[in-house]
Amino acid sequence: MCADWARCGIGGVPEGPYEVFTDLLHATARPEQLTADLGVSWAVMDGYAKIHACCQHAHSAVEATQELRATLLAQGSLPSVAKVLVETHAGAMMLTNYRPATTLATKFSVPHIIAATLVTGHAGVEEFTHSAMHNPDIERMRDMVEMKLYEPKLIPPNDRPARVTAVLHSGQTVAAECLSARGGPDRPFPEAVIWRKIVDLAEPAYPNFRPVFESIIALEEARLTSSWSDIISALGCVETPQMA
Repeated sequence: MCADWARCGIGGVPEGPYEVFTDLLHATARPEQLTADLGVSWAVMDGYAKIHACCQHAHSAVEATQELRATLLAQGSLPSVAKVLVETHAGAMMLTNYRPATTLATKFSVPHIIAATLVTGHAGVEEFTHSAMHNPDIERMRDMVEMKLYEPKLIPPNDRPARVTAVLHSGQTVAAECLSARGGPDRPFPEAVIWRKIVDLAEPAYPNFRPVFESIIALEEARLTSSWSDIISALGCVETPQMA
């Protein structure tokens, strides 16, 4: 309806957003924040890059689990894990699906994410496929995961922490902690890591992806004056078999 009204010349009143947020939602207006650090601080720099193929709420737990796994492997005690305690923030505490029924559900299941990372050492695309969902070792490890709220509550950028503790059959415990996952402005990835992630995802379908996009990023005149169809052609698209 808003689109129809706009075509008819009907628009919102200038004070609309203020009234919605203050009168209806009871927020406090701080208009000075609209111009704070204007021209100095850029919102685009406050984004984050995801290197793991799962919900970002679990990324700190993934990093802690990878560190934990390395320690367990060095001790030769990975097969002796009896329980895995995951202490994490409130957002991740909602991701408690122990029996994900779809590959998408595995990406939002902390028990699966942690189990897959412990078994394989990674939380990439392959760890959230149909085969990974039904991997007996991952299924067994999922049942060992116990979740608990991380305390005390921390402030940004450490507001999504995780501590992962492996309890061995002997009773010994081994733990690792990550207060803030990599990829945000406080712990940015090196450019090479970002490129590796992009290329790994793109090259199976577009073999020439990297050189083409490097030339675009470099603002090469030949690319900037190329049509979009020419750029797509230059990527060298690999045709996938058509389904019957």
